Amino acid sequence: MVLVRSLIRPAQPEEIAPAYVFLASPQCSSYITGEVLPIIGGY
Repeated sequence: MVLVRSLIRPAQPEEIAPAYVFLASPQCSSYITGEVLPIIGGY
Protein backbone atom coordinates (compact mmCIF):
# COMPACT_ATOMS: atom_id res chain seq x y z
CA MET A 1 0.00 0.00 0.00
CA VAL A 2 1.27 3.47 -0.90
CA LEU A 3 0.48 6.30 1.48
CA VAL A 4 0.28 9.71 -0.16
CA ARG A 5 0.06 12.87 1.91
CA SER A 6 -0.78 16.20 0.38
CA LEU A 7 0.42 19.47 1.82
CA ILE A 8 -3.17 20.75 2.12
CA ARG A 9 -2.21 23.99 0.41
CA PRO A 10 -1.73 25.13 -3.16
CA ALA A 11 1.82 25.21 -4.45
CA GLN A 12 3.60 28.52 -4.47
CA PRO A 13 4.93 29.78 -7.82
CA GLU A 14 8.55 29.49 -6.70
CA GLU A 15 7.96 25.83 -5.81
CA ILE A 16 6.75 24.78 -9.25
CA ALA A 17 8.59 27.30 -11.44
CA PRO A 18 11.63 25.03 -12.02
CA ALA A 19 9.43 22.40 -13.64
CA TYR A 20 7.88 24.95 -15.99
CA VAL A 21 11.27 26.44 -16.87
CA PHE A 22 12.63 22.97 -17.60
CA LEU A 23 9.75 22.08 -19.90
CA ALA A 24 9.86 25.45 -21.67
CA SER A 25 13.61 25.31 -22.30
CA PRO A 26 14.48 23.80 -25.70
CA GLN A 27 18.00 23.00 -24.49
CA CYS A 28 16.70 20.87 -21.62
CA SER A 29 13.51 19.28 -22.84
CA SER A 30 13.80 19.06 -26.61
CA TYR A 31 14.36 15.28 -26.49
CA ILE A 32 11.52 14.51 -24.06
CA THR A 33 8.26 13.19 -25.46
CA GLY A 34 5.31 11.43 -23.89
CA GLU A 35 6.31 11.92 -20.27
CA VAL A 36 4.24 12.94 -17.29
CA LEU A 37 5.93 15.20 -14.79
CA PRO A 38 3.89 15.03 -11.61
CA ILE A 39 4.09 18.21 -9.59
CA ILE A 40 2.59 17.16 -6.29
CA GLY A 41 3.50 18.11 -2.78
CA GLY A 42 4.01 15.75 0.09
CA TYR A 43 4.81 12.68 -1.95
